[in-house]
Amino acid sequence: MMRPTRFSAATIVGLALAASPRLAQRPIDIDRLEGVRRPLLPPLPNDDVGAAILVHARTTPAVLIDQDLAPLTISEWLAAATQLDPGGPPHPMSWSLDYCEDLKSDIPGPSPELCATATALLDDERALHLVLAVAPPAIMSDGNVRWLVQIPAIRKSA
Repeated sequence: MMRPTRFSAATIVGLALAASPRLAQRPIDIDRLEGVRRPLLPPLPNDDVGAAILVHARTTPAVLIDQDLAPLTISEWLAAATQLDPGGPPHPMSWSLDYCEDLKSDIPGPSPELCATATALLDDERALHLVLAVAPPAIMSDGNVRWLVQIPAIRKSA
């Protein structure tokens, strides 16, 4: 029989915040935002760079997120953690790369930082979304954007 995966408190809180980032957004005064423009975002990375960033997110050891986790990659850990029936097939999982939600400013929307999102389908009605901050942008002197890939971090509010 497979032993159940243990979650630390920090991991559970991080998963809850990552699963519903809009709940962590500060209250918005729509009247104050009238006419305010959001800053321009750098272009998303091309397919090759984006794919490499996603590989980095999936294959990073989970212990770098929380030292109490098993010595698996983030992708392996997530697959094991969502496996409710040890004898059953693994849940379908997908990964995507997009802008992180801006949880710091008073203007809701995307931030320039990249987030990798793992989505594990638990059943026909439920899915778990793990959102990891993976790369802030750096604007180079020639105006080009370079993505500074970092150790993935569970996306939390400010």
